[in-house]
Amino acid sequence: MYPWSPRDASSAHCEACQVIRALERAGFEIDHQAGSHVVLWRAGDGCRVVVPRHDRDLGRGLTLRIIKSASLTRDEFIKLLK
Repeated sequence: MYPWSPRDASSAHCEACQVIRALERAGFEIDHQAGSHVVLWRAGDGCRVVVPRHDRDLGRGLTLRIIKSASLTRDEFIKLLK
């Protein structure tokens, strides 16, 4: 269910910049930034995703919600991270 192996604690959290890069590879473009949140938009279907850009890693739950709101599967997201 997680976009990482639950047994591999070192990769359990994603940084915001990694998530943003993966979403850009999936066809999203940075629309704007409001404070510490980056808003990405995909022209094909008008999908919008908000990624918080704080000084710490994104948690598991938040990463999974971002993946879901981007209409991606876990496996698609893992491929985009590489």
